[in-house]
This record gives sequence, structure tokens and C-alpha cells, in this order.
Amino acid sequence: MVGTYRLIPAGLIAGLAFAVLSVAPASAAPATEQELTKLMRTVMSSWDSLDPNAAAPYYAKDSQLVFYDISPMEYKGWAAYYKGVSKEYKDYKSFQIVLAPDAQAHLVGDNFAWGIATWKGHAVKKDNTIEDSEGRWTVLFEKRGYKWLVVHEHISSVTPPTPLTGAAKK
Repeated sequence: MVGTYRLIPAGLIAGLAFAVLSVAPASAAPATEQELTKLMRTVMSSWDSLDPNAAAPYYAKDSQLVFYDISPMEYKGWAAYYKGVSKEYKDYKSFQIVLAPDAQAHLVGDNFAWGIATWKGHAVKKDNTIEDSEGRWTVLFEKRGYKWLVVHEHISSVTPPTPLTGAAKK
């Protein structure tokens, strides 16, 4: 009888430990400004795949959120952002934006952060037109649960893309 009582608490403890570990995040959300700056680089480079699904895990999905992009000027909600960027990407075969060393994030309390950076972009369209540009990025993060998510961003280009055909570039 004594052995049975020992098994129940041990089994209960093991079950609770398994339940907690199975719902806990694989890694904790960034807690420092340096880690959030690294997250900024990850978010921006996720768009390089030309697949919005790669960027999706980093963005909040609320329909009232506003994301300002180069073209078109604004998207309301993640669904519109996803659809619009998917349409824009159809004309490209490669795309890359690299954040400059000036990228920085700033924590505001425990659940909010903002970041700024300048960037350089290089894109190649399917017709081999090359577009080089540079610009600025402002991003707002909100910590939801264990994840930092983009709840707003503003991307602007300080120079219009310079289209060059592959032949003209050579």
C-alpha cells in the first residue's frame, strides 16, 4: 500500500513536468536589446526567400495592425501584407536586404520594444533587371506570451530602386 502512494505522486509529478515542458517554448524570447537587434536581422532576412511564409512567424496577425512598405504604401493586417507581398514577389527571382551596423533595438518595459536601422537592398527581377536601393526601417515589437512579434513597421527607401538590365550592368 505504501508503494502505491509513492507511485501516484511520482507519476503525477512526471506527468505535470511533461505537460509543462511540452507547451514551453523551445527557447525563451530575447530579453536584451542586443538579442532584439539580432531578431531584427532575422526578421528582415526572412523576407529574402521571396516567400512571406518565412516571415510570418515573426509578425502579429491582428487585422487592425498597419505595416508601411515601399510599395504599396500600406497594408492593414497581416493577411493583406501577405497577399500584397506575394503579388509583388512574383516578378522577382532574388531579393536581399541587409541591415547596416547601425541597427539597434530599445526595450520599453517588459513587453514592448522598438528598433531602427538603415539597409541596403539588391533584387533581381525575372527579366534580369537589377534593382539596388537603400533605406530606413522602423519596427515595433510586442511580446506576446514567450514571443516577440512585429506589430508595426515602416520601411522607406531613400533612393528609388535603380533598375538596370542584366546587359546594361555588364
